Amino acid sequence: VTFLAAGTCTVSATQAGNNQWNAATQVSQSVTVGKLSQTITFAQPSAQQYGGTPFVLSASSSSGLPLGFSVTSGSSACSVASDGTVTTSGTGQCTIAATQNGDATWGAAAPVTRTVEVLPAAASAPHITSISAGNATATVGFDEPSSDGGSPVLSYKVAATSATAPSVSRSDCDALVLSCTLMGLVNGATYSVTVAAVTAAGVGSA
Repeated sequence: VTFLAAGTCTVSATQAGNNQWNAATQVSQSVTVGKLSQTITFAQPSAQQYGGTPFVLSASSSSGLPLGFSVTSGSSACSVASDGTVTTSGTGQCTIAATQNGDATWGAAAPVTRTVEVLPAAASAPHITSISAGNATATVGFDEPSSDGGSPVLSYKVAATSATAPSVSRSDCDALVLSCTLMGLVNGATYSVTVAAVTAAGVGSA
């Protein structure tokens, strides 16, 4: 007997007899055929960076049937498409479940979950709005960066570099003031000034 699908299979045995023997009474037996078992293989995704390129999950079922994906927690950190493409939308942890509900032949697989860690990215460069020179000092005004990379700005780093004088910088400029004064500059020297936001991801673009 070869089983083709799940369900009930009834097998009958007969014997038609011959010139000496009468036909035997038919005997039937029913067999309940269960669905085949299947499992899901779901590789652990690596940590991702906020705002990075979407990536495709590596997962499959032993039956070869297509998988379904859903975010079970941390939907503020990521989303997942039906084909397993993950897009980050914030920082933190995002848990994704892979499922396969089976068909006429295969039973449902046990769901498998994986948690993706979404890390903050470096902040974009702030825009310098003003520079006021003083006696060996310069006060630099700037705007907030257009992107904080998914992590709050902790402080700002302001740096002044020169080909003819020592460089001066400080990374403790107040995150709320949006202005910072550098001291110890050389009067008469020409400086190039940059501003970068400092977040949990480190010093951002300048």
